[in-house]
Amino acid sequence: EELPPVMRCTGQKMSDSGVYLVENGIVMVVWVGYQASVDFVSKVFGAPSVAQIMTDGPLPALDNPLSFRVRALVKKLQSHRPMQMKLIITRQREKTEVLFRRLLKEDKGAGQWEGTSYIDYLCQLHRDIKDTLS
Repeated sequence: EELPPVMRCTGQKMSDSGVYLVENGIVMVVWVGYQASVDFVSKVFGAPSVAQIMTDGPLPALDNPLSFRVRALVKKLQSHRPMQMKLIITRQREKTEVLFRRLLKEDKGAGQWEGTSYIDYLCQLHRDIKDTLS
């Protein structure tokens, strides 16, 4: 089955009603916008609302075509990497959203990253991933 369309890795292309996945070979982060479709949230995460999505653990194995397709996508992406990536689910405006935002490579440094060199950025990203995985 084909993968969904790839989009530029920038927050400017994101919508509050969207659900996005980004990975860097070490970690895979699923970001859920606070206005994501209730139907999508129910069928993929088994929750009645975005606020009730369980963010720890893997995607639930639900018996519906959309759940199968999303889990197949995650499995396919995992198969292209030499090691198993940790899957993190984050909701919009949660603390873990910072990790997702840092993986958006095309966004210019802002806030604490403004004027940061690429090397400094990579070092901080490495520390953040290491902290997340431990």
